[in-house]
Amino acid sequence: RYGIIPNDSSAAHANTLALRQLCSPEISPHGFVGRLQFSNTTGSDTYYFDDIITFRDGISLDLQNCTLNFTKSGADPHAVNAGFIYAVRDFTLENGSIDIHYASAGAGQGSAIAIGSRSAPGFKYFPNHFDKLLPSPQGNICIRNLRLTSDNPNAQLILALGGLQNVCLENLVLDGKGRADGIYYEFGWETNESNPTQRQTSHAHNLRFINIVANNLKRNGDAAAIVVYGAYNVLLDGISVNGAYSAVSFGTGESLFYRPAAGMDDIGAKRN
Repeated sequence: RYGIIPNDSSAAHANTLALRQLCSPEISPHGFVGRLQFSNTTGSDTYYFDDIITFRDGISLDLQNCTLNFTKSGADPHAVNAGFIYAVRDFTLENGSIDIHYASAGAGQGSAIAIGSRSAPGFKYFPNHFDKLLPSPQGNICIRNLRLTSDNPNAQLILALGGLQNVCLENLVLDGKGRADGIYYEFGWETNESNPTQRQTSHAHNLRFINIVANNLKRNGDAAAIVVYGAYNVLLDGISVNGAYSAVSFGTGESLFYRPAAGMDDIGAKRN
C-alpha cells in the first residue's frame, strides 16, 4: 500500500525512503499513527532496508512473522547511539525477525533497535531530548515476540538510553554472531545546562525483561546479555544465555557528573 515491497534486495533504498516518508517524525511530526502491518504473502517474506528509520510517537509495527533485513556499509557518525529501528515513546514492535548486517569502519555504530534518547550536541536523531523539556516522558514501549540477529561488532541488539518509563522487552531471541552485544540500558540527562557538569541525571523506571534467550554474543569484559546502569523497579523473569561474557550486569546510575533530579530521585541522595 505504501510502496514497500518484499523479497527484493535491490529495493532496500526505495523501501527505506518509503517507510521514512510514512513514519519518520523528522519528515512529518504529525503524520501517520496507528498499527502498521507487514504483509507476509509467502509465509517467509523478507523486507530489505539500508539505513536508520525513526518512528514517531503512536506507531505499532506488526511484522506478521516477516523478516526485516538492514544492510549498510561504511562508517556513519550519526549511527552512534542510534538503531536501525529507533523510537522514543508510545511504540510497539512485535512478531517477526530482524537481521542486521553493518560493515562499519567504526565501533559501536548501528544497533538493531534503539529506544529512548540521551541528548548530546551533534546528535542527528531525536536531538535535545532532555526529560524535563519533553511534553511527556520517554517510554511506554513494548518489544516482543522477535528474533534479532546482528553481526555489527561492538554494537547492541537493543540499545536503551535516558529517562525511559514503562518498557517491556518480552519473548526475545538474541543472536550476536559472536560480535554484537545483547540489551544495554544507560541513564540520561534530564536538564540541558550549557555546562554538562551542571546537568541533572535521569533514570529509567519500570523496566521488564521477560523470557530472554541470548546466544553467541561478544565475549569481552564489558559484554552481557542484559546490562542496566541506573534504573529503578527492574523485573527480570526468565533468561537463557549461551555464549557471552556474562548473563546480567546491573550498576548504579552514577554518571560522570552526578546531579540527581528532585522528584525523580527523591531528595537527591545517592541510591544503589
